[in-house]
Amino acid sequence: MITRKPNVNHIFSYILIIFFLLLSSSCSSDENIKVAILTEMTGRAADIGIAGRDGALLAVEELNARGGVNGREVELLIRNIALGKEEIQQTVAELAELKVTAVIGPMTSAIGLVVVPEINRYQLPTISPTVSTGLLAEQDDFFFRIIPVSSSAAEKTAEYAYQQKGLRHLLVVYDKGNNGYTEPLYKALKSKFESFDQGKVTGVGYISANGFDFLALARTVVAHEMDGLVILASSMDTALFCQQLAKLNIQKPIFSCEWALTDEIVEFGGKTVEGIEIFHSFDLNSKAESYQEFSLNFRKRFGYPADFASAYGFNAMSVILQAMNNNTSPTPQELKASILSGSPYKGVQSEIRFDEYGDAERKHILQTIRNGRIVTI
Repeated sequence: MITRKPNVNHIFSYILIIFFLLLSSSCSSDENIKVAILTEMTGRAADIGIAGRDGALLAVEELNARGGVNGREVELLIRNIALGKEEIQQTVAELAELKVTAVIGPMTSAIGLVVVPEINRYQLPTISPTVSTGLLAEQDDFFFRIIPVSSSAAEKTAEYAYQQKGLRHLLVVYDKGNNGYTEPLYKALKSKFESFDQGKVTGVGYISANGFDFLALARTVVAHEMDGLVILASSMDTALFCQQLAKLNIQKPIFSCEWALTDEIVEFGGKTVEGIEIFHSFDLNSKAESYQEFSLNFRKRFGYPADFASAYGFNAMSVILQAMNNNTSPTPQELKASILSGSPYKGVQSEIRFDEYGDAERKHILQTIRNGRIVTI
């Protein structure tokens, strides 16, 4: 059984981390290299936001323990990104005024669509661990990402559901609160699935919120004709929704998305999420030596298991630090060029390869939940 990331039991530890970072910030040296983490540490995306932050933090701590970048220590500035556009704009402006060299984050596509115009305005090289919306693809800007564009996973899901599972009518339930991610994903899946003979896709959107009535949403699903269900939502929402589907005895093949693959889907979904299938670029069961080392170090440092968000947070920070190795005071254009020219990079599982636009090129693997564990098929 996967252990859920700590909440109450580790709040004190998180407070100490923030206190230490604030203290070190107040005593910062002009010789330090400033890098910011801009991520969602509250709200319904907090699970991947906190994990991404911790992965990036581990990369910095390990590097500083080895002497930093050419003898210069990396100073980490952590910012919890809010949902409001004005707050996001103010936060990015503040980071630009503090002369940060680069930014790690954000973690969700909805926030990414607001952040990217701002980081381009201030020319802040930024690497997101998990923003995968196709709406930011193939743009010559200062935005990079570790995770591949989500449309490829959607197309693989459509092909698999039609060709391997023999399904002909999919119902897609998607969270419009993260529309920058779920809408392109839904459209890509629908386009691919309906390109097959007799393939049909129906969509049902909702907006996630605390106290959302997932039982009512499940009853809406019952009213639709379908032979398979696709859920495009966070791990928490996916788990809560599956609980309600089970109450109504809805027994259909269920597929989900990369956003949902964290420990919370198993912790909260229990037996109701058994058998869900997801195409993901991250292999939780990887035997790669570098990943095993990272997982061990991560758990020792933070007290909970690594997942895709923490691994990609670590990768994002590692790319930035490697790209600065030959120039600790690069201009934004120099750092952007260095990140591109340094590709591919060694990741904790596999190579990180950027195309000319800074979009990641990665393969997807099929995973499922079996006996309370996320396993590779």
